[in-house]
Amino acid sequence: MILIISMDTTLVLVNRHLKRLEANRTEIAVGKISGPVGIHAHVDRSLEAKICARLGLSADPSSTQIVARDRHASVLCELAVLAGSLERIATELRNLQRTEILEVQEEFAKGQTGSSAMPHKRNPWNSETICGLSRLVRGNAHAMLESIMTWHERDLTNSSLERVIFPDTFQVVDFMLHRLTRILSGLVVMPDNMARNLRLMGDLVFSEHVMVALTKKGMTREAAYKVAQRNAALAWEGNDFKTSVEHDPDVASRLSAEEVEEMFSLEHHLRNAPK
Repeated sequence: MILIISMDTTLVLVNRHLKRLEANRTEIAVGKISGPVGIHAHVDRSLEAKICARLGLSADPSSTQIVARDRHASVLCELAVLAGSLERIATELRNLQRTEILEVQEEFAKGQTGSSAMPHKRNPWNSETICGLSRLVRGNAHAMLESIMTWHERDLTNSSLERVIFPDTFQVVDFMLHRLTRILSGLVVMPDNMARNLRLMGDLVFSEHVMVALTKKGMTREAAYKVAQRNAALAWEGNDFKTSVEHDPDVASRLSAEEVEEMFSLEHHLRNAPK
C-alpha cells in the first residue's frame, strides 16, 4: 500500500528530534576559562564556575585550550539526522506527485512556472529544495566529525571550519523546517486518485490480508502464501484478484463470503488511522 505521510506522523517525527536537540543543548552548553592547556594555572575553578553560570553555561569538567569538539559534532550530527527526516518526507511527497501516481501535489499558484522547457509540468520544486539542502547538512556534519581531532589539543583547523558550518547549518535547517511547514500547509491531497491506485489490478494490494486470514484459519503460512501468490499471478495476467480469491477452493472452504469482504475492506484496515 502506498505510504501517505500524515500531519500527525510528521509532528511525532519532529517532536522526537526536538527532544534530541534539547538533550544536545545541555551537552553543548559548557564553557572553560582554564588557561591554554586547561590546568587552571591563573583562574581558579570556582571563578570559572561563576563566570560560566552567569553565561548560562556549566564549566567543562575536562578541557584543554578548547572545549572538546565531540560535543559540537553531536549537535551537527543531530541536525543532519533531522535534515534526513525532512528529506524523507519531501522525497515521499515528490514520489506521490509523479504523474502516474498523483496522490498529492504541492500548492501551485496561477501563472507559476513549473518547467522552463515543458509548460505542462508542475514540479515539486520546494520538496526538491529540501532534498538538496539535506545533502549540504550531512556534509557539514561529516566535516565536524573530522574536527574532533586536533593536533596537540589545539589548532586552527576546527575554528576556521566552524565559523562557516555552524551558522550555515542552523540557518539551513531552520529554512528547511519552515519550507516543509509551508508545503504541508498548502498540500493538495487527491483522495480519488488514492482510491484509484489502491484498486488497480482488482485489489491486489490486499494479498497479504488473504494470507493472514488463511493462516488464522489453520493453514500454514507457507501454504497460505502460495494461495495468495497464485491468485496474485492471475491478476498480473489480467484477472480480477478479488474474484480469483473468491473462487479459489482453498479460500472458499475456509472463509465465508463476509470474511472475504472484510479482507478486501479498506475501511476495516484503516480503522485505527486518525480521522
